Amino acid sequence: MKKLTNEVLKSYILIIVCFIIAYSFPVIILKKYLIKRSVEQIEVVRNFLEVEFLEPEHQNLDYFLSEVLKESPEIENLYIKIQYHGKTYEDKNTPAITDLVVSDKIQNIDSGKYYAIKTEMNTVGNGEVTVKIIKDMHEELDFINKIKKISIIGFLFVTIFAIYISKNFINKLKPQLKSLENFTNEINLESFDVKINKENYFEEFSNFIDSYENMLIRIEKQAKSQIDFVNNASHELKTPIFIIRGYIDLIKKWGTSNPEIFKESVQAIQDEVKNMSILVEKLLFISNQDSILIQSENINLEEIIDEVITEMNIIYPEQKIEFHRRKLIVNTDWSLLKQVIRNIIDNAIKYGDKKTVEVFLLERGEYIVIKVKDNGLGIEKDDLDNIFNKFYRVDKSHNKSIGGHGLGLTIVKNIVEILNSRIEIKSEVGEGTEVFIILKNRVKD
Repeated sequence: MKKLTNEVLKSYILIIVCFIIAYSFPVIILKKYLIKRSVEQIEVVRNFLEVEFLEPEHQNLDYFLSEVLKESPEIENLYIKIQYHGKTYEDKNTPAITDLVVSDKIQNIDSGKYYAIKTEMNTVGNGEVTVKIIKDMHEELDFINKIKKISIIGFLFVTIFAIYISKNFINKLKPQLKSLENFTNEINLESFDVKINKENYFEEFSNFIDSYENMLIRIEKQAKSQIDFVNNASHELKTPIFIIRGYIDLIKKWGTSNPEIFKESVQAIQDEVKNMSILVEKLLFISNQDSILIQSENINLEEIIDEVITEMNIIYPEQKIEFHRRKLIVNTDWSLLKQVIRNIIDNAIKYGDKKTVEVFLLERGEYIVIKVKDNGLGIEKDDLDNIFNKFYRVDKSHNKSIGGHGLGLTIVKNIVEILNSRIEIKSEVGEGTEVFIILKNRVKD
């Protein structure tokens, strides 16, 4: 596995190499330019001499050739040497390399220190002359070498500075990475809420720490949700398990000799298993509510309430439910809203003292309200404050004829919040209870 500090150092080295390469290009281009310019200067002088030698025949050739040297273009460090019938005419300080100039094409002499050409030129009436043109490149090379030295010094400075910066950065980075490592190693179920000291951290580290802390918050919620599920399940499953165990013991003792006891015990065990299954489903819903995905659609509330009432009529055939219908549309999740309505009507039936349950559809400005009213015994004020708490039941006796686990309204409250809506409950002892489901996202006709 790669180390971050090594990768950072490699990145700095790569930057230095790129800088050196980029800095070398101007030096190379400059050198090529100076060579090209020198070659052009040689060509200029050669063309000048060719034109001069086309002049008519001269009686005093020595004078003519001397004048040609004087009149030739004055180019710094460029020398001309003319040979004619054993005589030599040349500029002052001509380099002593003329014997090396042997080509009629421009040649590189002594590793670029000189560029020169040898050419035979015809004169009018005086035959051929040998011309050697030499360009001394020492000054150009000295200039390039100075640039190279400056560049090398610059490279060394940049390299040393970059190494210093990278080491300084790594020395700042290592303790912070180590701190994060130590913090991560110390995380457990009891320390999710520990905050990391962000002082002296880089901004990117602070952002990372914020994301890390948010992740810990999510993990803490999931962990607490799982712990709550286990604790709640173990707490609520004790009673049905105890009941099942009791009936199993009863079957062992009397079931074979008493068919009625056997039948009663099997039915009771079946009821408790069903009860446990419903309980586990509710607990799972509560523990997984953070991961629920909302699938919104336009819902005709008449249709969804009719569907719930049909189900309730099957479960409670003797119960009377009056629906005051209105055509109202809302944009929300069908299955989640149906679960809310089902729970509210089911509670109204259970606690409604077998009296008529009424369902209303109301408008409240931009909101739609589903109102469920029962005419039961009502709820005391102290109970209203706790009615949405898990496992809280208004019926303190936990009457089995009523059933339930004290989770229905907890689930309703959670779903309503997921749907970005509200729930309100009004109740008077002896007069009954009214539940208001206040929905947003009304769709107007």
